[in-house]
Amino acid sequence: MTQTCATSNGCNGFNNPKKSWNSSISGTMALSLSFLFVACSSPPVLMTAKDITVERKAAAEDCREIGKIMGRSNSIKATPEEALEDMKKEAAQKGANYVFMQETSGLGGAVTGIAYFCP
Repeated sequence: MTQTCATSNGCNGFNNPKKSWNSSISGTMALSLSFLFVACSSPPVLMTAKDITVERKAAAEDCREIGKIMGRSNSIKATPEEALEDMKKEAAQKGANYVFMQETSGLGGAVTGIAYFCP
């Protein structure tokens, strides 16, 4: 059964003589824009070791404490820099961006601190 167009506007290809091309285009544009906003929304930011600030002073009051963390170097010739880098990686994995460094081992192969997220 074929529907015929009874209006002077004609059919719009959807077999609906009352629906105009303008409303079809508006609906398509609205749908396209909604997909665009969803596609362009940014994913959660994942911290990396380079995003972490390490200080020997307590974090600001508006920072949220995440917890105690530790960094180690497993090499025979451990350096404090390797342990610090390991601690920064752990902080990044937990979503921190600031570390209050508390202790360094006597040989420099381990460091401890408290991780925070600061706005």
